[in-house]
Amino acid sequence: MSAMSGRFGPRTGSRFALICRQDVCAPSSSTPKIVQEYASSNATGAASPQISAAKRALLAKYLRGELAEQSASPRTIAPRPPGATPQLSFAQERLWFLDQLNPESALYNVPLAVRLSGPLDPKAIEQSVNEIVRRHESLRTTFQNVEGQPVPVVAPRLEVELQLRDLSSLPDHEREASAQSLLHKEGATPFDLTHGPLIRTTLVKLSERQHVFLVVMHHITSDGWSLVLFFKELSAIYKAISRGEDNPLSDLDVQYADYAAWQREWLQGDVLERQLSYWTRQLGGELPVLQLPTDRLRPAMQTFSGAREWLVLPE
Repeated sequence: MSAMSGRFGPRTGSRFALICRQDVCAPSSSTPKIVQEYASSNATGAASPQISAAKRALLAKYLRGELAEQSASPRTIAPRPPGATPQLSFAQERLWFLDQLNPESALYNVPLAVRLSGPLDPKAIEQSVNEIVRRHESLRTTFQNVEGQPVPVVAPRLEVELQLRDLSSLPDHEREASAQSLLHKEGATPFDLTHGPLIRTTLVKLSERQHVFLVVMHHITSDGWSLVLFFKELSAIYKAISRGEDNPLSDLDVQYADYAAWQREWLQGDVLERQLSYWTRQLGGELPVLQLPTDRLRPAMQTFSGAREWLVLPE
């Protein structure tokens, strides 16, 4: 998925990428401000990767509308014909296979929580989320296993419930710890690719003017760039709903499944053969085994848990 395309869907293997800050998503004074990232650790306990200052600045410029649209590719992506069966992109097919290999895993959950400061209308938040779901087919898609092959099914309509958790009655010293525990549990809950939905939202009330909003999506329908688009659209739609106005965003010309169909049509024949031949040569034969020193034996079951260690190298 390209950030400029405005579509939701997986692009890379990165599970966590973006921080939506007050200076990035600048709403009106009547709209709750996103003042900090609250919890972006992944569901398995591993530390999430950090994006560079340069990338943060680039994302901020994009969200403020300061980046010019990229020129269109000569391979134009066209909408699917009416009634055409949606297809998976290669990235989605890979993620579906990994889910079959390791079912009931939260490894490919994409969570992001942000603290909201100011007056808040939970019903308007829920309506805004469901308007985003209406706009993006990928958020209404589930994946059936038909004779060992993944088949995407797009629901014509899907209502996502905003889960409300009120922690405002707790003492201050318990409130933050309870919020962290709750958010971690939500982020660590696996998705069912067959039944869906593949998006969950939670609003945690800390006080009358302090909330934490959490969105969790499966990587098969979203990625780091998609989170930028999600919060950009959420800000615009919430602002309009709060004022009693209609959604200011126009419907999308193409959906992620249109891109998947374009990708499948393009990557075949000679183009596909060149790609396969290259990687067959690169990965063929006797590959070296990377021997890394460890302080303990590998566990019998892979857990994907990890940590971050900092090291400053002298010049």
